[in-house]
Amino acid sequence: MWRTGRREGQVANTSFFCESTDGVLQAIALIELAKVGWVESIAVPKRCWPVLIHQLLAMSLAFDGVTAEVAWAHLSRVPDFQEISREEYDRLIAWMLEDESLRLAAGRLVLGPKSEQQFGRRNFMELFAVFSSPQSYTVLTEADRPLGTLTQEFVDRLVDGVSCFLLGGRAWAVERVQHDDRRVVVSPAPRGRQPTWGGFLPQFLGREICERVRRVLLEDEAFTYLDAATAELLERHREGVRELMGDGKDRIRISDGELRWWTFAGGKINATLRYALEGVEPNWKATPDNFLIKVRGGDVTPKRFHVVLARLRDPSFWQDEGFWASVAASLPGYRLSKFQPLMPDWVEREVVAEYLLDLAGASEWVQRLAT
Repeated sequence: MWRTGRREGQVANTSFFCESTDGVLQAIALIELAKVGWVESIAVPKRCWPVLIHQLLAMSLAFDGVTAEVAWAHLSRVPDFQEISREEYDRLIAWMLEDESLRLAAGRLVLGPKSEQQFGRRNFMELFAVFSSPQSYTVLTEADRPLGTLTQEFVDRLVDGVSCFLLGGRAWAVERVQHDDRRVVVSPAPRGRQPTWGGFLPQFLGREICERVRRVLLEDEAFTYLDAATAELLERHREGVRELMGDGKDRIRISDGELRWWTFAGGKINATLRYALEGVEPNWKATPDNFLIKVRGGDVTPKRFHVVLARLRDPSFWQDEGFWASVAASLPGYRLSKFQPLMPDWVEREVVAEYLLDLAGASEWVQRLAT
């Protein structure tokens, strides 16, 4: 994105240089939303576990130790932690002591050996830095044969047993990522398995952007700020989408045993709906992106799909804590924070689920679809 004309007396100008059709659609949606004064809302987290762990470590180091009581008296007043109870805080402290990321010295919490090993380099620069310093990871086979290196930004998006990438002209399947010693252990990808980005940390678009993209595709509005080539590209893409979706009123299409549900609900809601569909119909395999959900299974029919959709409209489905706890436990172990290695499993599951799932948004969207 490029801006000019911001001085007094000039006309402001913003240009988007788009590398793909999706980029064009997103740029148009952003411009149209901006014209009506829309600004994306940012939810303020009130159970921000990574920051809580960071603050505990910083206080334990900066004050030559701090009691759990004094730390809680300070941290409990911070808005980011308002919904974390004292019981949960004590449980976290107990875990960190057992895991040796903290230890007790004369009744005060001080850094433990695990935290010192993780963050102690260069006088604890990693602990106090807002962003992680770039690191390289060594890629090795199970037999410890080195194959090359990857950047941390790339590695943080890999998922054990799922991701597959190219290195040295060959495809490699990720067996496990060892963050402690910065290693990625791989094996040759099975024949026929192509490198896939499906195991990478998804990049979600919000519901408002996706719904505006739907209008861009299905309405005939001409956008005068598009250059000729982009306007022609948009019209061709509209024609192709309308062949698939018709007028868009019926969001469901089925072909070759695959049902496509054009939600335009955004990535986080679609990711949540994926687990909801598979929870009602365990034999279905749902694959979401920002705009649609693809569903495959032996009995995928529009009739059966509408029966399942009726189940999703029942508010009690979204209040089933046992089901959603099992979903959270099954989520891929995405690395979302440099403090994740110090989290107990129950905290890590919550942090990952908070990034990947939106139960309230998905429930509200399904209810709105019925009206």
